[in-house]
Amino acid sequence: MDKKILVIADDDPNMRRLVEMTLKNDDYEIYTFKNGKEVIEFSNQKKIDLAILDALMPGKHGFEVAKILKENPFQKGIVVFILTSIYTQKKYELEAKMECDVDEYLYKPFNPKVLRRKVAEYLLD
Repeated sequence: MDKKILVIADDDPNMRRLVEMTLKNDDYEIYTFKNGKEVIEFSNQKKIDLAILDALMPGKHGFEVAKILKENPFQKGIVVFILTSIYTQKKYELEAKMECDVDEYLYKPFNPKVLRRKVAEYLLD
């Protein structure tokens, strides 16, 4: 069975490491990026199963990256999570889900068990 490809993008290196360590698993191949531009470049080369994006990053923020990934035919079926500590009002979550087709909207600090469970739920074959 092929490993599922996970992408983590956050401009905070500690947060990237924390999310990566939470999800480190033999079934996942994890790539980390410090901004949305790097994710978009990567997405043109490799099929991604699930992306976890910080909402607020330099250059392109997570909402923009989510929309670009969801509209990319090469990434058909991609699952996108937004992880944020800034945009905590319900209106941002609704906007992300409606306008950018985001699958999950999670808040920092996140619960590691919840994140692992949600990722596993979406990646079941």
